[in-house]
Amino acid sequence: MARFWGWLIRDIIAAGHRVVAIGSDEPGVAQAITGLGAEFRPLSLRTTGLNPVRDLKDLGSLAALVRELRPDIVVTHGTKSNVIGVLAAKVARVGEVFVVVEGLGYAFAGGRELRRLCLRALLCVLFAGALRFARAILVMNPDDGRVIRRLGLERRSRPVVRIEGTGIDLEEFSYAPPVAGPLNVLMIARLLREKGVVEYAAASQRLRDQGTACRMDLLGPYDSNPGAIDEDQVNAWIAECLINYLGETDDVRPYLRACSILCLPSYREGLPRTVLEALAIGRPIITTDVPGCRELVIDGVNGFIVPPRDPDALAAAITRFVDRPELLVTMAQASRALAEARYNVGDINPLIMATMGLSAPPSSPHCGQSAQEPKWRR
Repeated sequence: MARFWGWLIRDIIAAGHRVVAIGSDEPGVAQAITGLGAEFRPLSLRTTGLNPVRDLKDLGSLAALVRELRPDIVVTHGTKSNVIGVLAAKVARVGEVFVVVEGLGYAFAGGRELRRLCLRALLCVLFAGALRFARAILVMNPDDGRVIRRLGLERRSRPVVRIEGTGIDLEEFSYAPPVAGPLNVLMIARLLREKGVVEYAAASQRLRDQGTACRMDLLGPYDSNPGAIDEDQVNAWIAECLINYLGETDDVRPYLRACSILCLPSYREGLPRTVLEALAIGRPIITTDVPGCRELVIDGVNGFIVPPRDPDALAAAITRFVDRPELLVTMAQASRALAEARYNVGDINPLIMATMGLSAPPSSPHCGQSAQEPKWRR
């Protein structure tokens, strides 16, 4: 939570408001949140799976805590939290609820399996029921905005607002020229099929078969979602020398600075934080032509866009950097320029705060002197 929303929390506090974050009591979370100047209240909510009895219990626990805190504004994020959180705020009689759609997740990540189709239909029903209580719905890419609008959720009194992710601190993620040496490809993601991890390993196989020399690193945690990849599969890739698994980390900057290019062959995203961070540090990007990913690459300028679920196209894009190493420098500079132009947290926080009716702190290094009126983007 602190990694994604830290600067917004700081700016809201700097504007004179009290912030209380509610989340799972995982190691380091409370310390990170309180270090921002906010309060932290632990509450374990199941963010995966659908169990009516369990979910109603979570809803009751969250509503009780929100009622105790008596906030003026509630902000929810995460697919399941956007349903339970909004309903809990409604039960607790909070008047102002803002929903952030960070991505639509497994259910909307393509695929026609029965389980996915059923979950997608159910989530549409739940969104239509819960999100109508929101004051505004913030989305991170135009495709998610279209889904929300097709559900009939946009109203004059409940706008759908597009934001460019959570923004990047361009000083914290400062530009680093590409390192010399053999090509080092890095993928940062939770270990889920929907992130394209299988295609990443398959592309590594293609590259090895054609004699292309490069290192394929994978950084990220294991997951419990339906599309999770288990440890046995990762160990098999390691044994075949296809993947170098780096585990997980709280600080991706050293890994981004050590890599040549960042690869994210995902099936669907909101606006992936790891790619934003790679843009700021100055790394070429290879990603897929899907919602949330294609917005971050100008094809042929700061990276390449390939079809999803296509390891051959992915391997071919990586090979282009082997054949033309000068692209590493020109595309690195283009990525940094894109981050400066579109994804500076100092430009994004004022829009988010204005949407919530909050003035930006005049002394904040990340917000302007005053928040501008939000411009609704489709």
